[in-house]
Amino acid sequence: MGEPLGPRHIIVVIVFLFLVALIVFPLAAWLARKRPRRVGLYFAIYSVCGLFLIRVVYLLSLASVGVGDARTYYRTVAELDQSEKPEAKRKLRVGGDVQPGSISKNGGETAFVLKQGELKLNVVYHGADPLPDTFRENAQALVEGRLGSDGVFRATHIQMRCPSKYERKSRAGA
Repeated sequence: MGEPLGPRHIIVVIVFLFLVALIVFPLAAWLARKRPRRVGLYFAIYSVCGLFLIRVVYLLSLASVGVGDARTYYRTVAELDQSEKPEAKRKLRVGGDVQPGSISKNGGETAFVLKQGELKLNVVYHGADPLPDTFRENAQALVEGRLGSDGVFRATHIQMRCPSKYERKSRAGA
């Protein structure tokens, strides 16, 4: 799901409303002077058009938030370690192997370590969805969330990569 509208989106909507008011009200006043009997009709038509434009801008703002969330890039633990630390607002996907002995469950939170070679990333998962059935030690996981300033990855979604048993069957059949 998309996130709530941020301050930038709210400012865009307010500026748009101001611009609509600058156009609609003088136009309605001009029409009222030109045809005094139809003032209510013109005002109603322009008000409905203004409300329609406001809804369009609001829906476009929501769509831009959704598109922004869809642009989460997949990185490995090594790539995340080598790159400069991204800001906590940016959503990331990180893949790696679940380190044996690192899984600990505490209430609704699950903490574990993703590893790739010698590099490790501490992950805390606190999501609405239950953990996948294939979530276990040495399994390949893809976590989605944000990297905290303390270096702990706060995951909101966990996806397990295909188990290697499928690879063995395809290689044996080839």
